[in-house]
Amino acid sequence: MWTPLSRDEQLMQQRHRLQPIQSNQLREDEARQYQYPPKPLPRQPRRVEVQYVDMQSHLSAIQSLEEQLDELHGFLARKGYNTRGTQDFSTGAAFDLPVDASHKATY
Repeated sequence: MWTPLSRDEQLMQQRHRLQPIQSNQLREDEARQYQYPPKPLPRQPRRVEVQYVDMQSHLSAIQSLEEQLDELHGFLARKGYNTRGTQDFSTGAAFDLPVDASHKATY
């Protein structure tokens, strides 16, 4: 007596059924289709925008910042802070107070 096949059995028969392959090209196409990881898409060239900068304006901005920093060092030195981190050349310890070139306190 014939009994109908279950869905799983039908799938197993379909998997094991031999089908003629027409050429090696078909196999290569199938292999390419299921290749892992997939081949990356070709990259598009990046567009770089070049911006020309006026260096003179940057130099003047840097000079003004240096002047402001010198003013800040002078202000804090008058308050008694060693903001420049001047150290004793023999021991390497930083002075507590601001000092001049001969390492005498200027506060």
